[in-house]
Amino acid sequence: MLRKRIIWIDLVRAFGMLMIICGHSLANPNGNVGNMVYAINVPIFFILSGYLYRPQKIKVQCKKLFYNLLVPYIGTSLIILIISVFLNYTGPFEYIKSYGSFTSVLSAGIWGMGSPTRLIGTHYIMPAIGAIWFLFALFWDSLIFNILMKSLIKVKGSFWLVGIISIVSMAFGFISIIPGYIPWSMNAAFIGLFFIWMGQLFKRISILSQNRLIKMIFMLFGCCLWIISELTNTHFGLNIATSNHPLISILSACGASLAIIIIFNSIEKIFNGRILYYLSLYGKYSLAVLSMHIIDVDLFTFSAQIVAKIPLREATAIIIIIHIIISIVGIVLFRSIPFIRSIFFNREWPFKFQINRRLYDYKR
Repeated sequence: MLRKRIIWIDLVRAFGMLMIICGHSLANPNGNVGNMVYAINVPIFFILSGYLYRPQKIKVQCKKLFYNLLVPYIGTSLIILIISVFLNYTGPFEYIKSYGSFTSVLSAGIWGMGSPTRLIGTHYIMPAIGAIWFLFALFWDSLIFNILMKSLIKVKGSFWLVGIISIVSMAFGFISIIPGYIPWSMNAAFIGLFFIWMGQLFKRISILSQNRLIKMIFMLFGCCLWIISELTNTHFGLNIATSNHPLISILSACGASLAIIIIFNSIEKIFNGRILYYLSLYGKYSLAVLSMHIIDVDLFTFSAQIVAKIPLREATAIIIIIHIIISIVGIVLFRSIPFIRSIFFNREWPFKFQINRRLYDYKR
């Protein structure tokens, strides 16, 4: 049975997806706006995952993570591969092009990296699959965090011990890129583990249960930390575990996430209604949005054509709107095809063999 959705959480997810789309639409991602966008666009999802954490049996969790994260990753990669191979034979169309050769796209899907990076200990450059690298990193972090929490539960101060481990992991994530990158976005996952822990910390200190004044102070403090990334020209590339100011990047990401969580929780309480519900659907289906968006970014070429024809500021706004529209079309399209919807909406529409397996286990 599906649990009741929490509107503010889906609103935060929707905000995070809009930030990812904005980041991919900026002509200068290292500018002032880009610094603030990249400070939060992916970290917020790790922090939300930590906020929602609850202990699970490792075997059960592995199955859930496989179907809810890795299957959509594989499905998205195969869609990009199939379309690219088709276009390699037919030639590009006006607004769509191949992402590369069969070998390069297949390799990108296998390596699971967000940007082209050097394989650790070699001179080989691993091709990038794009923003769905995040699914790999979240898979590792969700699993590792649960293992740590369960295995250390009998240790006094276990939560804080996990926090220390996550800090060490974060530091290693930044340092480990020096000899090269580990496949499947593991370098990013080393950093992401700390964000998972911070999300659980936010939950444990009950930031949303505080009185209005305390929440306002938390929110303003978080916004100040967020702004620091712009004032110091700090750019955070979590996908490749890099930052020109790592400590500021971490503080800014945590502060921004704290502020956004409080803001949308307050919005739900004040304006709860049908409009918020419909807006929250974009966050509820954020995984399908991400998958469709990366198909869009990897294969569609309208962005370059728009930038070439009109002023940059107007072009950026139009590109963002078009990306959002395409992602919404993707949600509708994915949900309308039986097998595809089991890939991207597995909680609602599991594969037939999953249902049969559950019935078999129940009868036993």
